[in-house]
Amino acid sequence: MSQDFNAALHAAIGAHQRGELTVAEQGYRALLKIQPQHPDLLHLLGVIAYQQQHLDEAQQLIEQAIALHPNEAQFHSNLGNVFYDKQRYGDAVSAYVRAVGLDQQRNVSNPVVLGNLGNSLLSLGRYTEATAVLEQAYRMAPEDLGITVGYALMLKETKRYDEAIALFVKLLEQDPASILLRTNLANTLSDAGLYAQAQEQYALILERQPDSLDARYGCGMAYWRSGQTPAGLDQFQRCLQLDERYSKAHHAMIAVLEGASDHSGVLQDFATALQATPRAEQLHSVLAYSTDFNPRLSAADQQQVRKDWYAQQIVPLAIKHLPLQPDRNPERKLRIGFIPGRFYRNASIYAYLPVLLRLDPMQFEIWCYDSFFVADQFTAEIQARATGWCDIARMSNVEVAERIRNDKIDILVDLFAHAGANRLPIYAYKPAPILVTAWGHANGTGMAEMDYLFSDPVSIPPEETCLYAEHVHYLPCQLSYWLPENAPPVAPLPMLQNGFVTFACFNRMIKVSDAVLDVWAQLLARLPGSRLVLKAAELEDPIQQERVLAIFRRHGVLPGRLSFHLASAWYEHLDRYADVDFALDPFPMGGGVTTLDALWMGVPVLCLRGKTLGQRITSAIMTAVGLDGWVTESVEDYLQRAIAKAGDVAALQRTRSTLRRRMAASPLANVDYYVGCVADAFRAFWRQWCVDPAQRLPQPIEAKFGVAEHSKEADVLWRDFQANPDSPEVLVRLAESMRRSGKTILAQEFLAQQ
Repeated sequence: MSQDFNAALHAAIGAHQRGELTVAEQGYRALLKIQPQHPDLLHLLGVIAYQQQHLDEAQQLIEQAIALHPNEAQFHSNLGNVFYDKQRYGDAVSAYVRAVGLDQQRNVSNPVVLGNLGNSLLSLGRYTEATAVLEQAYRMAPEDLGITVGYALMLKETKRYDEAIALFVKLLEQDPASILLRTNLANTLSDAGLYAQAQEQYALILERQPDSLDARYGCGMAYWRSGQTPAGLDQFQRCLQLDERYSKAHHAMIAVLEGASDHSGVLQDFATALQATPRAEQLHSVLAYSTDFNPRLSAADQQQVRKDWYAQQIVPLAIKHLPLQPDRNPERKLRIGFIPGRFYRNASIYAYLPVLLRLDPMQFEIWCYDSFFVADQFTAEIQARATGWCDIARMSNVEVAERIRNDKIDILVDLFAHAGANRLPIYAYKPAPILVTAWGHANGTGMAEMDYLFSDPVSIPPEETCLYAEHVHYLPCQLSYWLPENAPPVAPLPMLQNGFVTFACFNRMIKVSDAVLDVWAQLLARLPGSRLVLKAAELEDPIQQERVLAIFRRHGVLPGRLSFHLASAWYEHLDRYADVDFALDPFPMGGGVTTLDALWMGVPVLCLRGKTLGQRITSAIMTAVGLDGWVTESVEDYLQRAIAKAGDVAALQRTRSTLRRRMAASPLANVDYYVGCVADAFRAFWRQWCVDPAQRLPQPIEAKFGVAEHSKEADVLWRDFQANPDSPEVLVRLAESMRRSGKTILAQEFLAQQ
């Protein structure tokens, strides 16, 4: 390396150290032209990109440096910093662990890297590991502010509130002007239930820095937790007015709705907050989502609220559609975009994972727009299949829309509608020729720009399709199911050993209305000795438990006949079904993926066909798997059918033993069948658009869906299975279908049942 090169490098590093980032970057880039494979230059440019919060560029540059020089601990440490800021905490842990390991090989202990590793573990909820790492870092460098703050946050997250508060107070005495320290103190006070003291701290922060999103969000949480829900909602909406991408506020509004023990009361709180801030788009969107849980509203009412949201929140923005110039070849390969994705294991991903993984790659490219930065094995499988991947959490709505347009997406699929941290305003830009809403919460958006809604003839009967802003297109079922191969085995029917029937509902408590609890209490009163198991995260709240117990006491059902279980890891969650004879679907909002999970564990679900889509989802699922005898038409029918089913032990045994393979053969879960129909729909939408972009496909005139050409073999298999589910020849064909879907373990399981 020449002396001139070294001198120029030292000069650029000096500028970098003085904070002259532009000068340093120019110097590094000039030198990189001379030595394009210089790992230090790539790393230093990555550090500058990180300092400028150009995180994608920073990641790319530092990863290039690591590829050239994989044993430099500092490279891995700074890559961890990038991942941490991108909220990809699992990747950050991996990078920091590599950095720590390389340091240890040189007999070096870096407390800063340990602290960063501990903070990442903390963000993942891995508290035991985080505690050990952060305690070690704090012992090594108690004077380091970043390490001390991380240690205090660990104390907070592990509910050692007194210690955390004392440490934050001590730090604030040293730096009383620090917004970060005061926010952390306020958050800790709020978590400790000291809401008045927390509000005092938030007020001090917002007086000095009214645009502090974290302080305003924390203030809203303190209001909500102390029972002042409208004031909390107001703070969350203010966060979104400051930054539409601030996902914590989106999640908080849904948490307020779904965690309420008094559903009617919280709906009034939302209405009050919206009245105070009429142009609160996300608040209004959550209110539209909440209509699905209101037993007094019809399907027409639900769709009108969505259309009102569009008229009041989106139309006044006067958003212009982006100009598009797609290739109008009706038979070319299409780009299908999915947004905003939760591309990791969660309740809803099983409904759209088959489509993401099994759409024919010769016909369709998959492009994913990720909002959550959570990664697991599902993420890796989706990324391996995807042609394009983009993190959009920090992008504005117009930036995302322009990115989608520039990616030349042909069909953009919305996975949330009004549920969760949605990004509905993006669709007002019409960033792709065709927009579809499906799977995640498919009850319509109310948007004129949205072209199609995937559903089924049970969830949305033909006579109701006119209520929707979208054209309703029928699939075999609104939901599909990615069959899990690592689930627990189906357990024997519990009542054979217990001598009594055990009912269950594992749905969120927002779906378990007082009306359905009253029906279930009547059921247990009519069946002496029967039991009911409820499982939901919200049951940690004693108010929720007392709401349930009070209704059952009125019917003379003692608390000992009820069991409450909290949320648990996925495998343990499914394993709980080993104690259940059959499940009871709640209303007015029924189960979705929860119903699918129950069926996979051999547990049939009794449901009431209602007057809205939310009530009919389980009815559609049970119909799709050929168990429409579990669908009832009235409350009395529901009660009588439950009693009759509980008394027919032989039929329950038979259903339990064949239910797993029944699901695998059904149009709902057979990938050949379901994904074939989706592929057929996408191609039909595109052909129609090529003929006339202004026209959608005709509305359905009868309650059926089209079977795609490449789904016909699966359709024949399903009919043959229903005729003779124990036929060895049918089981062989079912196993071959599983093998084509990549489900080799299931293929072996079904062959063994011949």
